[in-house]
Amino acid sequence: MNLDSLITGLNQRDHKTVDKIRAMFGSLTKFVKYYVKKRKKLHEIDLNIYWNECNHDEEKYFNTLCLEILNEVGPNYFLKYLHDVKFEDGNYYVTPWLLKDLSSLFLRDESRIVDRVFDSDNYDHFSIEPGYTNYYYDIVNILNDRNKKYLKQRILEITDGKTFSEDDFENPPYDYFNENGKFIVSHNIDEILKSSDLFNEIIEISPIYDIKLEMENLYNYAYNEAWGDIMFKRIFDSMSDLFYPEFTWEVNDKPKIRIVDFPGFLRTFFQCADDYVIIDQYDFITFLYHLMGTDCIEHPDFRTLDYPPTDKVDEYINDLFIDYIS
Repeated sequence: MNLDSLITGLNQRDHKTVDKIRAMFGSLTKFVKYYVKKRKKLHEIDLNIYWNECNHDEEKYFNTLCLEILNEVGPNYFLKYLHDVKFEDGNYYVTPWLLKDLSSLFLRDESRIVDRVFDSDNYDHFSIEPGYTNYYYDIVNILNDRNKKYLKQRILEITDGKTFSEDDFENPPYDYFNENGKFIVSHNIDEILKSSDLFNEIIEISPIYDIKLEMENLYNYAYNEAWGDIMFKRIFDSMSDLFYPEFTWEVNDKPKIRIVDFPGFLRTFFQCADDYVIIDQYDFITFLYHLMGTDCIEHPDFRTLDYPPTDKVDEYINDLFIDYIS
C-alpha cells in the first residue's frame, strides 16, 4: 500500500487502514512525523479526522504536526479553521460579527469599557445631571458666530409677541423690565447672550425652557462622544501588537481589521498553547483569547480617560448645535 492510499484511508476513517498504519509505523505520530513529513505531504492529512483517530499519546504531537504543516505550506492552509480570517492582497484580515467582540481580549474591567465604547450608539459613559451644567459658560459662551446668530434667531422666534412678568421668574431680572413691569425678550436679546446670570434665568421660563432641554441633550451627547473618540483610539492603540489601527466596514456592516502577524500568531499557538488545538478555535478572536489565557501573549491594556478635553466637547457642540436647537 503506497503513501497516497494510506493518507486516503486515514482521511476516510477506514479502520483497517488506521490499524495497518499503527502496525507498520507503531503509531499515527510516527507515520506523519517520519514518513508523511519526509515526502512533504503533511498538508494532505485531514486534521479533524487525524485528531479523532489519535489516542492520548498521539494527541501530544498534534500541535507540532500543525507547526510542520505551517512550515510546509504556509498559513493559508489554516484559514478553513478560522472562519473570520481572510487573505487579500498579501494581508490577513479578521472580520468579527461586531466590533465589540474584541472586548473579550481584555481583562474584565477593561472588557466592559471596550464593549460599551465599541457599541457607542447604546452607551453613555457619563450621565450629566442638569444641575451641574452652566448652560451659558458650557454652551453659549463657546458657540461660533454662526451658532450664536442661530440661537438668537431661535429665541426671538419662539418668544415673538410674548411678554413676561415677575411671576414667570424665580429670580426676576428687574433691571431689564420696562416701565410697565414687563420683560420683553426682543428688547434684551443682546444682553441675554452676553450675561450668564440673565441667560441662565430666562431659559427656565416657557417656551425658552424647550431650548434648555435641547441644549442639555446636546451637551450630554457631545461630552460622551468626545470621551468615546479618545477612548476608541486608546483602545485600538493598546492592540497595536495584534491589529493595525485603521479598519474598514464590509458591505454587511462587519468590521474588517488587518492582523499584524497572522503567521506569527499561528506559530506561537502551535508552540505554546498546549491545552488547545486549531480545529476547535472556530474564529480568530477565540484563537487570540486562548493565546492570552495560556500566557502565550499578553492581554492588551489601556488607561481610562477620566474626562474628555474641553476643546473636543466644544467641537461637537458647534458641529451639532443647529441640528439639536431646532
